[in-house]
Amino acid sequence: MKRHAWNGQREKRSGAAAVEFAVVSPLLFFVMFGMFQVGRFVNVGEIATTASRYGARQASVASSTVASVGTQVNSFLASTGIPASAATTTVEAETTSGSGAFSVCSNLSTVPVGAAVRVTVTINFAQVAWVPNGFFGMTLPTNIQGVTVMRKEST
Repeated sequence: MKRHAWNGQREKRSGAAAVEFAVVSPLLFFVMFGMFQVGRFVNVGEIATTASRYGARQASVASSTVASVGTQVNSFLASTGIPASAATTTVEAETTSGSGAFSVCSNLSTVPVGAAVRVTVTINFAQVAWVPNGFFGMTLPTNIQGVTVMRKEST
């Protein structure tokens, strides 16, 4: 039986694919982990923004308290798999209606109707990242914030 020339060439290159994979695979994994990390970062940013919306909506209701805002935010975060220990919720009220200046609020019942209430949810990204921060030299910001402002409603 006569051998074809191309068949002989194939036999000589039998280990080339394994060597090429060994050379290219670190770069492939680096890019893959980078995509996972950036994707998770964007995802957590959206979660923080949505959590602040839930909290601001709760804070704008006339009968709400700072504790009920925290409960609402933590409930939403739990539904997305973010532990409450990884997040901080801050409730602030406008100091003078229309001024745009805010101060931390401990009692929402003292906020006048029509005044703005701002809820900030800060999530520690290092606690919720899928890939450890600094893995392969890639570092993203430690904290991600979502901020929402709504007006206090009447009863």
